[in-house]
Amino acid sequence: MRSLEERKIIYYLPFLETATVVEFSKFKITPFFEKSEYGDLRPKGIFEGNGSLIEVNGFKSGDFYTREVDRLTFIVLERLKFGYFLYNPPHVMSHGGYVSSENFECFRLIETNEDPSFEHKVYLSNGIYNFSESLKTYYESRVSLKHRKISARKDFNLFTYVDFLSENITDEDLLTAMRLYNRCWSTYSLHNSLDKPIFARSSIEILAKNQYGEKNGLKKFISEFFNKSFAKLDELSNSDETIKRLTALVTPNRIELENVVTEHLERIKMARHSYAHAGVETEELTNMPFYLLWFPLFWIVLLNYEKMTPVEGIRLGLFFCLLKVNPERWQHIDFNVLPSNIKYPHIRTYAHYSRILPIWAKTNPEETDMVLKAIPKWFDI
Repeated sequence: MRSLEERKIIYYLPFLETATVVEFSKFKITPFFEKSEYGDLRPKGIFEGNGSLIEVNGFKSGDFYTREVDRLTFIVLERLKFGYFLYNPPHVMSHGGYVSSENFECFRLIETNEDPSFEHKVYLSNGIYNFSESLKTYYESRVSLKHRKISARKDFNLFTYVDFLSENITDEDLLTAMRLYNRCWSTYSLHNSLDKPIFARSSIEILAKNQYGEKNGLKKFISEFFNKSFAKLDELSNSDETIKRLTALVTPNRIELENVVTEHLERIKMARHSYAHAGVETEELTNMPFYLLWFPLFWIVLLNYEKMTPVEGIRLGLFFCLLKVNPERWQHIDFNVLPSNIKYPHIRTYAHYSRILPIWAKTNPEETDMVLKAIPKWFDI
C-alpha cells in the first residue's frame, strides 16, 4: 500500500463555486473540471455540481500530498472564511440564504487505493478515538442541511477583504484568534452552542494581549479600540464628506457607545467564566451578533490601522450607528405592517450600505445624501 506522500490529492470545496480563477495572496480558488488531469480524484456519484478547488502557492491540483501544503491549505481556508464573514454577514433576508462555516468545508480527495474494495473515508472523532466513515455517507449528512452554494465570482467582490485582513499574517496567536472567530460561525443545534462564548472570549484575549501585552492587554483594549477608531474617523473626515457626516452622528454618543461595547464584551466574559469555571450553563449567547460583527472591525483597527481607507471608515461609522440598536433586534422584522411597509432588518441595512455607500459617495451623491439623512431614523440616533 502506497504512503500518503506517494498519492495525488486535490482540496475540494463542494459548496463554493466559481467559473474563473480567483487569485489571492499566497493561494487561489479555481473551478473544478471533471475532464482534467485531476478529475478522476473526485469520486463518482457523491458530489453534486462542480464546486471548486483551493491551491496554495507552489501546489497544483493533482500534485502529490505533502504535510506542508496540507497545513498551509487549511490556514488560507481560515483566511477565506474570515474575509467573507466581514463583508457578508448573513442575515434573515440574505439573498445567499443560510451560510455558516460549513459552507467552506474542504474535502481532501486523495488518490484511491489500487484495491477497489477500499472506499474513500472521512475521519471523525468523538473525543476519545477516531472513527472512519464513508465519504458518501458523510457528505449526504452535510447536504441534508441544505447549504446554499456560494459563488466566488470576481464581480461579486464577496472576498474583497481576504487579503486586506490577513495577507501577511503568520503569527500563530493571530491565526488562532482568526480560527476561533470562524468557529463561532459554525452551525450548532440550539442546545449545543455553549462553547461559543469560550471561543469568542479567547479570540478577544489573544488579539488584545498580542497587541498590548499580557499585563495590560485586557485593561486597555476597549479604550484603545475607541481612541483609534475615532482618531481614524476624524482623520478620514478631512477628505471624505460621507465619513464626516457619519462621524458627526456618532461622536456625541461616543461615551454611550463605549459603554455598550463594554457591556456586551462583559456578557461574553461572564458567560465564558460561568461555563468554564463554575459549570453553569446559559443559552443566552447561542447567537452572538454583536461579537460576530465587532471582532473583524476590532482586528482592522488594531492590525490594519494605517491601511484603512474611506471604505473602512464608512463601515466603522455605520457599525457605531448600528450599536444604537440592541443587538437582539438586529435581525428583527416587523410583520405586523403592510407588505409594502416591511423594513429590512438592521443588520442587513448595515451590511448593505457598508458595501454600497463607498461606491455611491463617488457616483450617486443624491442617493448618498438620502441615505445619510435616513440613518438617524433607521438606527434611532
